[in-house]
Amino acid sequence: MALSPGRLLIGIDGFTAAGKTSFGHELAERVTKSGRPALRATLDDFKNPWKDRHLYDRESGEGYYRNAYAYETAKRLLLAPARSPEATSCALCSIDPLTQEDHAAQTTPLAEVDPLPRMDAVVDNRDCARPKLLTS
Repeated sequence: MALSPGRLLIGIDGFTAAGKTSFGHELAERVTKSGRPALRATLDDFKNPWKDRHLYDRESGEGYYRNAYAYETAKRLLLAPARSPEATSCALCSIDPLTQEDHAAQTTPLAEVDPLPRMDAVVDNRDCARPKLLTS
């Protein structure tokens, strides 16, 4: 497996139940076996709290599409740090989707020890290619 010397951020997008999570686990394992540490994250851990997202249209697919995910939070806590060579940590979860507990303050190191100055991130969700996530 040939990898670049810099930090790599991989987004996996696809239909529901297409195997994104399984593929992400396998890819992260392969990256790790190649000698580079890898983080695994899912955008499902960056949804708006139930109390906030259900204030909007909860009956339609459009309402879910527009209101379920906390894109700015995912960008601030996970994607921006993963893209920045200067960042030393990121959050892998903001609001737990099952318990609704806030985990945003719990961070994970992006670099473990020298000589591994960076860690690759593999993120999966069916909405990874949304414009809101691709722009900084």
